[in-house]
Amino acid sequence: LREIRKNSAKKYKRRRRAEFKLTSDQKYLCETMGTKLPLLPFTTVEEKKLFTDFASQNKHGDDRWLALEWCNFVDGVNIFPKLPVHIRVYRKKW
Repeated sequence: LREIRKNSAKKYKRRRRAEFKLTSDQKYLCETMGTKLPLLPFTTVEEKKLFTDFASQNKHGDDRWLALEWCNFVDGVNIFPKLPVHIRVYRKKW
């Protein structure tokens, strides 16, 4: 876990909530879901690379754990929060 954070810290910088610039669609999703950021499936290259970082160290087996750990890398621009189901579905494609 420390290794993932250390290696990924340079690539994935955390952003403060006030800095998030969401599209109108993303804002609508947040309002509808009652969340500060939309819960979206894997779509960006950065998300896929981060998942690969976790997978390369066999840190992708527990969907709930990974969904919580994933939040440490969310920036609201290229990396969005994931539900365990998003991780489970993407792992099958990966």
